[in-house]
Amino acid sequence: MNIGFIIFSAVGILIIMWWMIKTKYGARAFTISALQGIAGIFAVNLAGTVTGVMIPVNWYTLGIGFFAGLPGVISTLLIKVILR
Repeated sequence: MNIGFIIFSAVGILIIMWWMIKTKYGARAFTISALQGIAGIFAVNLAGTVTGVMIPVNWYTLGIGFFAGLPGVISTLLIKVILR
């Protein structure tokens, strides 16, 4: 399981790096998306004081927020709500 996760993560990171090099504004778009994802995690936790749904802040969720941005945070939140 760990080897598969590491290979999947490495391929994803390579695709993101290739996209950043290939496009003109790739690095800027990736940076903005990463910051939005991390801010989204903290916004969900802030709203979680009212709604009761929070995302734990650890290396996995921060990595998802960093690399996948807001769609990753929304997916994590939906998984959290569905599997509750």
